[in-house]
Amino acid sequence: MSITDDETGLAFPGEYDGWFDRGYLRGLEHGRFHQAPELAARIEAAPPELDRRYRGEHLTVHTLDGTAYAVLWEEWFGKDTSTWVRHASPAAAHAWVHQVAAQWLRNETGYRSGGGTLQSWGRRQWAAERDLVHGRWHVATGLFPGVTYASTETDDPAAGWAFLADALTAAGFPAETWPAGMLRVYEGDLTDCAPQPPAPPAVPVAAAADPAPAPRPGPRTWREALRRILARILASIGKTR
Repeated sequence: MSITDDETGLAFPGEYDGWFDRGYLRGLEHGRFHQAPELAARIEAAPPELDRRYRGEHLTVHTLDGTAYAVLWEEWFGKDTSTWVRHASPAAAHAWVHQVAAQWLRNETGYRSGGGTLQSWGRRQWAAERDLVHGRWHVATGLFPGVTYASTETDDPAAGWAFLADALTAAGFPAETWPAGMLRVYEGDLTDCAPQPPAPPAVPVAAAADPAPAPRPGPRTWREALRRILARILASIGKTR
């Protein structure tokens, strides 16, 4: 697979060749919890010094008597099927956890579901995912074996995008280098969560003015009064005839 789609970005091959089918365990001493119950109990009792999650997957690092163990917790089929992996040093265990989580994230590059509520994007040297349903944001930068993986949980899209942007920019991948589809979703999310301007105050409706009183009739002149008297006299004469 090569980068041919600028909408999502697609991962280059090579970084994780041979890691499928749990190939990331190859060459490392490891086992299931049910195969070493005493060791499993000690690991469970030791507080994790690194804790990383990706979707339903859970990875931790513990140190027992100077020996570092990474654990891939099996949360679907029960704790006893979880896998411990012994490493040469805590630093090696930390690096392994970052690489495994980054592989999972890179494998989902270009994924979209839930009407766009869950989407993943990436380039050759990074991958990122936004999950609005669960409020989870994931990012991996760098190439195998020097990979850094991080995640955060927030229901605030602005805070989630700030987390992704800060991580990617710090690694040398600012927003202008992101796939076009990722940029559109980023801008759309920020627009949707931007505070809306307050509604303008209502303009009071002016009360209807009372109609002006009709002008009072002015005083009659003596001519008008005389005409009215004469008219009444003539009318009465006509009636007597």
